[in-house]
Amino acid sequence: MPEMKQFEASEDDFILTANLRVIGTDVVISIEGGTHPHVGAVTMLTASEKLTTHTFPSHDGRRHKDGALGENVAHILQDVLQGSATITAGVHFDGISWEGIQVCLELSKKLGMQLRTYLQAYEYGGSAPLYQKLPPKEQCSEK
Repeated sequence: MPEMKQFEASEDDFILTANLRVIGTDVVISIEGGTHPHVGAVTMLTASEKLTTHTFPSHDGRRHKDGALGENVAHILQDVLQGSATITAGVHFDGISWEGIQVCLELSKKLGMQLRTYLQAYEYGGSAPLYQKLPPKEQCSEK
């Protein structure tokens, strides 16, 4: 059964949470917070591959900026990953100031450090998957 764990970082009236799910050696992380949490961006990476981030359209036609939160976490975790990581991020505080945005960026780094500490100590267990060599497609007959 995949393990779920929640982390929190806060400052003043700003609270961000990171929900972590370990699936085999892979991790799925959801960064949420504010008055309207959502999925604004998805960041994907492994320990050995460059991260990629996709941002989704916002309600006003622009693109969400939440990828910066996911990328902060990704950079902190990258060298301790055992498998792949998928990070969703969606934080919205109504009427947030520029200073508030900076606080949220710092909170994402704090979440990243909490996640890193947890994953460094995590015992993944289990065995490596076994693969079967299949004949070429043209040798397989449909029945």
